[in-house]
Amino acid sequence: MLGVWAFATFTTEAPGWIHGLLTVGVFLLIYRIVVKGKVKE
Repeated sequence: MLGVWAFATFTTEAPGWIHGLLTVGVFLLIYRIVVKGKVKE
C-alpha cells in the first residue's frame, strides 16, 4: 500500500484520495507492530 502511494505521488499529480493510502498504510504498520508486541507477553 505504501509502495502504491509512493509510486503515484512521485510519478503523477496525485489526487487527494491517494494520500489516504499513506494514512491507512501507516496505521496498518503501527497496528501490526502493536499486536505483535502484545502476543509475545
